[in-house]
Amino acid sequence: MTEGTNSAGLARDFATELSNAREAGDWAAHAVIWEERSLAEVDADEALLSDDEAEIAAYDIEMAAQADNALDAAHGFAPRFDTREGWLNAFTAAARPAFKIAGSPIPRNVRMAVGFCSTGRRGRRIGECWGDTASRDGTFEIFIVPSLDDAEEVAGVLTHELIHAAVGLEVKHGPQFKKVALALGLGGKMTATVVTDKWRAWASEILADLGPLPHARLASGVSSGPKQQTGRNLKVECDTCGFTFRTAQKWLDAADTLRCPDADCDGTCISE
Repeated sequence: MTEGTNSAGLARDFATELSNAREAGDWAAHAVIWEERSLAEVDADEALLSDDEAEIAAYDIEMAAQADNALDAAHGFAPRFDTREGWLNAFTAAARPAFKIAGSPIPRNVRMAVGFCSTGRRGRRIGECWGDTASRDGTFEIFIVPSLDDAEEVAGVLTHELIHAAVGLEVKHGPQFKKVALALGLGGKMTATVVTDKWRAWASEILADLGPLPHARLASGVSSGPKQQTGRNLKVECDTCGFTFRTAQKWLDAADTLRCPDADCDGTCISE
């Protein structure tokens, strides 16, 4: 529990104040309390922060302020965010303390967006992190597929991809990735993690504070893109060892998950 002091010098329970503001539908007060709590957290840790960490903490406050500016105080039940990217960035800013405790701080140079991964619309990859060397301005780029619209699921996938940015893409889903993932409360197979109650212990309050994700699931339908070929075999590649092969779409549709045929690999095969 994060505590500060009020004008009377008494300790403040920010969690209770935020909960009361949400229940009352007073989103203007909620925005003010959120920012005051963030400032209190920075003040409490200031003596322990390095210059780089202090810069990141200041950036967190800036991101929280930008998120609060998007709030429409006149509509208590309206979503806090107008854009999906605003919501994703706000979750990332609020998740930074959890990543720091897990021993792998989130880099500052990271961007999030909803969009198809490199495997395309028919690919089975639901999230992807591109390294900072791929971006012209040296930024990690994270994409969450538009077929997801459940806030908890989206935040869980985002957490997975943020771990890649924090520990480095070169470690893939190895021991270093697994150590941070487990510390943050992700479970299951490391190439396809799921959230657990340990993750919910720190993330559920963030999700409640953020409000609804301003996004609706994008399913199959008519688009302006060219008609996809159906009469050819598709390339399939293991996301861990790089093993590749080609197969027909009907075999991909018949399996929820394709495990790598290499007995020594724990990867998942993804279609292009």
